[in-house]
Amino acid sequence: MDITRSFAPEPNVRWTFELEEEPKSGSLLLDGATVYVATNDRLAGHSVVTGDRRWETAFDTGGITPVAVRDGTVYASDGDVVHALNSTESTGTFGNERWRARGGDRIATTEEMVYLGAGTLDARSSWNGKLRWRFAGDEPIHRKPVVHDETVYVSDNSGGLYAVSTEDGSERWNAFHNSENPNRSSSQSIAVAGVIPEYDTTHSTGSVLVWDSTYGSVSACAADTGRLRWRFMANDGRKASNATITMAGGRIYVAAGRRLHVLSPATGDERWHVTLPDEISGSIHSDGFSVFVGTTGGEVYSFARKNGTQRWSFGTEEDGTTRSRTDDYGRPIAWQGKELDALDASGELRWKRRFESPPCCPPSVANDFVYVLTGDGTIHALGTAESAPIFGAIQVAKSLDWIPVFGAVVGSTALAGAVWKLHSSGDETEGEMRESADEPEYPTWNGYELHERLDAETHLARTMDGDTVLLRRFTDPPETFERDAKEWKKLGVDGVQQVLGWGIGPEPWVAVERVNGRTASEIAATLDEGNAVDVVGRAAEIVHLAHKRGVFHESLSPENVVVTDSGVVVTDWRFTGTGDGRERSVPADVRRLGGLVRSLLSDEPSEPLRDVLERAAASDPDERYESALAFADMLRWAARNR
Repeated sequence: MDITRSFAPEPNVRWTFELEEEPKSGSLLLDGATVYVATNDRLAGHSVVTGDRRWETAFDTGGITPVAVRDGTVYASDGDVVHALNSTESTGTFGNERWRARGGDRIATTEEMVYLGAGTLDARSSWNGKLRWRFAGDEPIHRKPVVHDETVYVSDNSGGLYAVSTEDGSERWNAFHNSENPNRSSSQSIAVAGVIPEYDTTHSTGSVLVWDSTYGSVSACAADTGRLRWRFMANDGRKASNATITMAGGRIYVAAGRRLHVLSPATGDERWHVTLPDEISGSIHSDGFSVFVGTTGGEVYSFARKNGTQRWSFGTEEDGTTRSRTDDYGRPIAWQGKELDALDASGELRWKRRFESPPCCPPSVANDFVYVLTGDGTIHALGTAESAPIFGAIQVAKSLDWIPVFGAVVGSTALAGAVWKLHSSGDETEGEMRESADEPEYPTWNGYELHERLDAETHLARTMDGDTVLLRRFTDPPETFERDAKEWKKLGVDGVQQVLGWGIGPEPWVAVERVNGRTASEIAATLDEGNAVDVVGRAAEIVHLAHKRGVFHESLSPENVVVTDSGVVVTDWRFTGTGDGRERSVPADVRRLGGLVRSLLSDEPSEPLRDVLERAAASDPDERYESALAFADMLRWAARNR
């Protein structure tokens, strides 16, 4: 008997909410500040903080399921029709339906468009649902499309693979996935699993990753031509319709049947594989150093990401299929039947929760809380639990073979320090010593190695692939942070410091590219008026491009403008949060740009430049320049006429 389960602490219950009707299976969706839950003919939005119901919308058809949330819109499907509803006050009244269209749950979204696999591939306006274009393949398209770099990739019902322009729906190329058998048949079934980014030393363009359930293969096709780059036969080539493919940390993880394969994205070469006693179930997850999978035999396994060495396994108390995911810290969460188990990175039980009714869909995680919807219609928001002293004592006692578990309970709290010293300095097996060599040399944060601390909020960090980034932590409210992080990340403008990753747990953080150069404040003493105008003029052009995408800087300063060997980069489009009084508008940024020029000048500006700066700083926003680009033009005019 595993006595630790009897004493395992319960999680902190943040809140619960009981629905009036039974929920639909798979009907919980989490995004930002809202938990979306559907019953048969209703969709409701609940606050992640309190559980209070913000709104509820009834539908005239049954089987409603939320399938996607993006930019103030939640998309729900009844299997045949997709409904677009307001999810924030900024887009209209909570829960109001803006439009509906044929398309079901085969949906991909961007900021401006929604792409639906509805027999044809339809592109519709995300705001009003208006059909922009329609693409018809050789056979009906009832697959989920994938959007990447102004191209939509989608397969049809009999094995055709298409690349379609997002601009007008024109076909860029088509390919038969199985190039060795170009005659497609109704038995051939493929799906686009994702897009692999470019690899400088191998391929100049990305690759489309495709799964073929008929042949049990994973393939990568050139994103620009459709040409086959590599194919890997998973599961010994046996048919495996339930395969799971995940791309993370520079690896491709393929779970097919009882086997987990780890592949190189560039070449498709197998790095390692393991065969488990039972079939793999659910998704594959990683904390950056370990890989976690659940099985139909009721176990969760952890393997070293580097070489596949098994680190531990954890068995649930109930028989049947166990699935797993990770929380905000990369720690596994396993669920089976009515039981939910939260583990630490070493596979030890941190807390457990037994429900009256089994979860009806996978749990969701945000802000260090786990959100679970059970079959009896209850939403549970569960937080981290602190171990009771007796539970901690049992855990320590379990680690020593020579202490009987029950005998160690009494008085073991006082012995904990001595016991831990003995355990940590005792004999290690050869396998344990090999595994310890794989452990990171630096502390980690959401999969990033933390190296030098640059200030109270910022670390020099590295990704699992060895790329150097800056990682910053913030104190902004999660809802505000998520809004601003999405705005910054979507820019993709030359001259804007790029966001490489972000999250809101365990506290808001963002990873950005490290820009090599000198800030304008560092070189201000060397700048004359002409040089200062050149630097700020280029910064204004960059800010103008951001404005066209609806993004404002809000904190322009000499420290946030970097001069590099190749030009100017505007950095730290940071999160100003709420309550700081900073205005989000074009006139406000124009005024900040004018102030930036003045901060770089040691002498009084020339008369033409002074006139330009005075207009940029006008107290009436309507009297300032109508755009940052117009301000940049006037700066250069002043420099020529001084």
